[in-house]
Amino acid sequence: MTEVNEVNFSKGGKMAEGEGAKGRSGLIRMIVIGGVVILALAIVVGVLYWFFFMHSANQKASRAGGNEGAQTGETLQESIKNPLYVDLGSFTVNLAEGRRYARVSMKLLTTDKEAADTLTKRVAELQDIVVTVLRQKTVESLNDPNTQLDQDILKRIEKQVLPRAPNEYRKLLITEFLIQ
Repeated sequence: MTEVNEVNFSKGGKMAEGEGAKGRSGLIRMIVIGGVVILALAIVVGVLYWFFFMHSANQKASRAGGNEGAQTGETLQESIKNPLYVDLGSFTVNLAEGRRYARVSMKLLTTDKEAADTLTKRVAELQDIVVTVLRQKTVESLNDPNTQLDQDILKRIEKQVLPRAPNEYRKLLITEFLIQ
């Protein structure tokens, strides 16, 4: 009778001769597949990072730019190097409900010296716009994380007081915000 030798690899058994090549090629195949999987994951993470962080930042810049589109990197860098702030002051305004009020302080950032001079001369008009917009708001609308109070006010300022120059960067900064 022929005797069959079983090899139990889980208990430290050895391979028969000639099977070592299969083991090495399987190991190499596993390393290559692992490398491809890691590379694919890195690409997916890079695309997701770009989509959620870089792409959304570009969309915010284009929304802030109005109809002109996203600002160029050079214009944005210029605004960081040479910011011009027009202080609009502090406002205490009754909200639309009547029994609640908001206290807000604001500054307007611009990169155009001529626009800053004009805005400084017309601060009373700017303050009127801010008060008008704030009085129309409710507590719920101001507490909503999607509210764009700064954008609402900035659009009214650009429409009523000063049209936007093509290469100008503007942003309304809320320096104090309190609802009571």
